[in-house]
Amino acid sequence: MIRRIRLMLTVFCSSLVLGYAIIYVVIDEQFESTAVIIPAETDGMGGMGSMLKGLKNLPVNIGKTGAKSETNRYKTIIYSRTMLEELIHQFHLYEVYDIDTTDIDYREKTLKELRGDIVTEETDEDAFEITVRSTDPQRAAAMVNYIVAALNDKVIQLQISKSKENRIFLEKRVSEISKELAVAEDSLRHYQERSGLYDLETQLPGLMTLYGTLESNLMTKKIQKDILEKLYDKNSPEVKSLQIEVSEYQSKLNSLRQQGEKGSLMLSMKRLPANALEYLRRYRTVEISASLLEFVTPLYEQARIEEKKDYPILQVIDTAVPAAKKSWPPRLLFAFLCASFVTSITMLGMVLGMIIDTSTNPKITSLKAEFAKVSFRWK
Repeated sequence: MIRRIRLMLTVFCSSLVLGYAIIYVVIDEQFESTAVIIPAETDGMGGMGSMLKGLKNLPVNIGKTGAKSETNRYKTIIYSRTMLEELIHQFHLYEVYDIDTTDIDYREKTLKELRGDIVTEETDEDAFEITVRSTDPQRAAAMVNYIVAALNDKVIQLQISKSKENRIFLEKRVSEISKELAVAEDSLRHYQERSGLYDLETQLPGLMTLYGTLESNLMTKKIQKDILEKLYDKNSPEVKSLQIEVSEYQSKLNSLRQQGEKGSLMLSMKRLPANALEYLRRYRTVEISASLLEFVTPLYEQARIEEKKDYPILQVIDTAVPAAKKSWPPRLLFAFLCASFVTSITMLGMVLGMIIDTSTNPKITSLKAEFAKVSFRWK
């Protein structure tokens, strides 16, 4: 029994040492470098969202892009073919990965290897980590920092491109709305000159007061005339004087009702509803165009500013530095697993040998005899 235990220990130790040596020679060391950035909450509209949020009667989250969407955009850029091919040429990864460039699919093989060496992860604290694994710690750190710089440049490029599109669109809208406003203002001015209705809110109360006064005076004079007719003869000077006044009031009121007072701000009561409605329509067109211009002009100015911005957008918390220790492979663990496997197989063989040696089964006894004969012949 002691001999067998010693044999197992010998097999385990030998397998452990041999496995460690094989892993050391066959599997290259891998080093990891990591950079940590904080995703910026952009508005997704080329800088327009911050201005839109300050306007009333708009959805609260209009144009706002959260950190989750921003990290998804970062991942898309990092794993894009353009970014990966830049890394391949910048760090000569065909040679690093020992890729035969004469193969038809050598590019795809290299891209697949590189994608496997890049890991992106969003932490619980909403930070964004970019990790690169390589056989050279200096190269791993340089690749991570290159990715961060290229990512920042690409985000700026996309932001400027979006701002340029916004600026072109808003510039066109400002021009169109300005022309529409000028046409609406001219139309309103011509109608004011033609109709005499310049300010409905101011003119209408005064107009109604005047008509009310004329109606009241006319009724008063008529009542006075009726009373005097009962007291005096119809041809009396007093009655005739009131009759003249009543006729003047009536004529004045009829004239204002039908045509208004020419050369003054007094309008025809008959045409007042139609005139007021037309005035309100033209005035409303001016107000709408003016409001649109007031809304669009700040957005246009903001787009012009955003188009010129080229400062860093990413907030880099930790830049990548060369790793002091390898991250892969775990040689001791692999060697231990290998030694355990070999020892288990050896132990299983020994147990099976003991079972065969002590077995009284006729078939096993017959096989043992045949095996002994073959061994004797070889000797």
